[in-house]
Amino acid sequence: MIQMKRMKKIVFVLLILIFFIEPVTPIKISNVDTIDHVNAQQTLRGLALKNKTVVYSEKSTNSKVLREYNQGKVLLYKEESSNWYEAYVILDGKGHTGYIHHDDVETLNLSNQQLLKGIATTKVNVYKEASRSASTHRSYNEGSSLIYKTYSNNWYEAYVIINGKGHTGFIHKDDVENIDLSNQQLLRGIALNNVKVHKTPSTSSSSLRSYKEGSVLLYKTFSSEWYEAYVILNGKGHTGYIHKKDVDNLENTPSESLKGVALNKTNVYVRASTNAPSLKSYSKGHLLYYKTFSSNWYEAKVFINGKAKTGYIYARDVETVSSEQTNYTGYGDSSPTRVYSKASRDSNVLRSYPEGRFLYFKSFSSSWYEAMVILNGKQTTGYIHKDDVDFEPIRHINTTNYNLNFSNFVDIQMTRTPKANGSGTILAFKPLVEYYANPSNFRENEVGFYQFLDLSSPAGLNANEVNTSILNSGTGSLANTASAFIEAGNRYGINEAYLIAHALHETGNGASQLAQGVEVNGRTVYNMYGISAYDSSAVISGSQHAYNEKWFTPEAAIIGGAKFVAQNYIHKGQDTLYKMRWNPANPGVHQYATHVAWAQIPTQRISRIYDSLQSYVQTFDIPKFDKQPGYQGAEAPANTVETSNYPEGAEGLTTGSNVRFRSEASTASSQTIIGTIKDVGTKLEIISTNNQGWYQARYNGKTGWISEDFVKLSNVIQVTASSLNVRLDPSTSKASQGKLNNGDIVLMVLDDDSKPVTHEEWYKIHYQEKELWVSSGPDNNYLKIQ
Repeated sequence: MIQMKRMKKIVFVLLILIFFIEPVTPIKISNVDTIDHVNAQQTLRGLALKNKTVVYSEKSTNSKVLREYNQGKVLLYKEESSNWYEAYVILDGKGHTGYIHHDDVETLNLSNQQLLKGIATTKVNVYKEASRSASTHRSYNEGSSLIYKTYSNNWYEAYVIINGKGHTGFIHKDDVENIDLSNQQLLRGIALNNVKVHKTPSTSSSSLRSYKEGSVLLYKTFSSEWYEAYVILNGKGHTGYIHKKDVDNLENTPSESLKGVALNKTNVYVRASTNAPSLKSYSKGHLLYYKTFSSNWYEAKVFINGKAKTGYIYARDVETVSSEQTNYTGYGDSSPTRVYSKASRDSNVLRSYPEGRFLYFKSFSSSWYEAMVILNGKQTTGYIHKDDVDFEPIRHINTTNYNLNFSNFVDIQMTRTPKANGSGTILAFKPLVEYYANPSNFRENEVGFYQFLDLSSPAGLNANEVNTSILNSGTGSLANTASAFIEAGNRYGINEAYLIAHALHETGNGASQLAQGVEVNGRTVYNMYGISAYDSSAVISGSQHAYNEKWFTPEAAIIGGAKFVAQNYIHKGQDTLYKMRWNPANPGVHQYATHVAWAQIPTQRISRIYDSLQSYVQTFDIPKFDKQPGYQGAEAPANTVETSNYPEGAEGLTTGSNVRFRSEASTASSQTIIGTIKDVGTKLEIISTNNQGWYQARYNGKTGWISEDFVKLSNVIQVTASSLNVRLDPSTSKASQGKLNNGDIVLMVLDDDSKPVTHEEWYKIHYQEKELWVSSGPDNNYLKIQ
């Protein structure tokens, strides 16, 4: 029996030697006289890659086919060019030189083949040729250990014994995995499930032994998917295999002591398995101490009846916290913001803070901060949930949609003579109004965004801080009046930061006449918000209102004016600067100011005030209009007039008596009056319109401006149709003499009584130095009589 075993070993060694010794076969090269230039070339050995690998008669795939070889066939050829090899084939007993394309073969290099060991990753066939379509010598089951040599890019060369005879075959690389057992590592791990040790590295093979989930196992590295293990059965050792997904490797590094918090009810198990019995349980939020064990388990020591026992905590049941904590400051973001006794919302509440309160806390876990509170004079550690605090001041941003087209909104504002300066002497033209009325131009985190701040609740300012940083000696009669603003805010439910900014703006930092005091009926009065201080008589009307309200001290004016603003604007829905200025719910009505930038100007001061605070909550309400333009840039456009010119010869008649004729399109100053037109029906030559309610006209040799309210145009019409034909006579049967486009302005022909010449719906007009006709349409909607 021993001799037979020795014989088998000798045979095996001989086979290996035969497998590695490549036979040398002389190559006979014919036609030496005719292919001398080829003789020096090296003969190559290659593998046919295509199902039909062709030898062509010429170096062209369109040339005649001399011969075809199956995929996997070994061929001999020589280098010919960058794309072609030269081959020699025998056809009907005669030799022929042919050509094989480089892409059709793979040249083999068998001078340095390496012996490899691997395992079958699936059912493995050993093919007779290097092609899956070739017939097979033999097959091996998944998990079988195999020996083979390197051969080509996709194939290994193998040697098999069939019926006592050796045969060379080929194994596809995708069917095996190479293994290197020269440097196996001993590992320690735990069973993730009920683990089987298989006879071969295949899950379909039978098992040698099984281990319960959580068992600690020893094994060695083997392949990418398998470990090699050694088990004892009936006193004999056996090599087996454990699949990698069935175990969790334990770190070889020394265990590290950790601190963590229970995320839920947390069990300490007798084995590293959630199916194992538990030694002890802890409630959510409990602080625990443990050591590293595996990627999914920690090792912990618990005391049962006074005795220490080792147990295991599932990693998902706890969150490890860092031993190095970072100090933070932030703001309470919940109403209220609670500090808990444990890192759990189910635990007792130690203390509560209002939303927006400035807080100190430390890092603790991914969901919790650690905070210190004082209870009964003692420091107590508590926990704040991360969702309940924010590192930025608390802001609530809301949007109100108004069922109003933005263009229509601006058109309404233009009828209220908006102004481009605070004194109300300069008319604001449409582009400027469009800019300041457009909420898109004042973005979050920009100073101008404060015009959307809800002003309906106090800001909680500190009087000393405000007097020092804001209402200091440079603010005239407003210096050191912070207490009055804070009292006003608390008494009337209004944001005192806004009141301060409003008063500083209206009084020019406390330096205006109304802020310094104006004498009325023997009493000095003050007006800090410009209430009833109309553009034309600011000091007189503003001081009279202050006298009527008995604002005889700066503090009385601050508090009394706040009452006026709160009752007439803030608590009537106009609770932001934007709403006070533009009143988007009812545009053009009950608007606080005429200056287009009034809502934006105080925002710089409001921003500075909030920058000096620690604890506050801000709520913003952003208006949204239909077809609202996007952001138009940081700078407002220049306040320029957009004029539309009329054709030469346009006329108008005054509709009132004693109409003022001005050098500027504004009633702000009497200095602009250059004449008075006394009589109704006075004829004027109309030059243009500024599209803001004023005509530019000539009268008595002078050029000036007159309000459109006092002029009726005599001979001007504007095309409202998309296009309109101009005809020789008042009939559509007549040929068109030209065409007018939408918006074109033309002059009508007038009769001796200065009335338009018409025929039914047709008007005679001046067109290209001719008198022609245009139709006003069946419903008179083709033309607009100016």
